[in-house]
Amino acid sequence: MTAYLFTAGQPGLDLVVRSGGEMRLSNFRLWPAAFAGFYACDVYWPDFAREQFFQALEAYESLELRFGGHSPSPPDPLP
Repeated sequence: MTAYLFTAGQPGLDLVVRSGGEMRLSNFRLWPAAFAGFYACDVYWPDFAREQFFQALEAYESLELRFGGHSPSPPDPLP
């Protein structure tokens, strides 16, 4: 399926940054962003600077990447 997209041959997205306080993608690159981290901030794009960029990277670093898997269930407390 990805061979038919205009982004064919390009690597997938790791992080999507949404500025201006919006918490939606607005249909922007939905397929490539399927497994990307999502970072939203209240700063509007013209004011998005180095400080906000590093905050986004720190948020991405704190994500627990499972690559389609799931976290193991906690052990059952009862024998």
